Amino acid sequence: MLLAISLAELGPKHGLLAFSLHPGVISTNLANHLDWSVDFGGLRKTDRMLGNQEGWTGFDFQPLERGVATHISTALLVG
Repeated sequence: MLLAISLAELGPKHGLLAFSLHPGVISTNLANHLDWSVDFGGLRKTDRMLGNQEGWTGFDFQPLERGVATHISTALLVG
């Protein structure tokens, strides 16, 4: 994401656009200390307010292997 932000800032000078995609909710131990029934109420409310599917259906957790499978794609049009 930080790469996309940096490219987006530099891009207009060079006619470039940059985009970043969220990989989804990845299962890690970073949130082991949180109580899902309490701590994610605000997140669910925000998701609903923004119209995100997770606000109603819950999170679709992905395995760690999928989270580390980062893909960088570049498409260039010279002209």
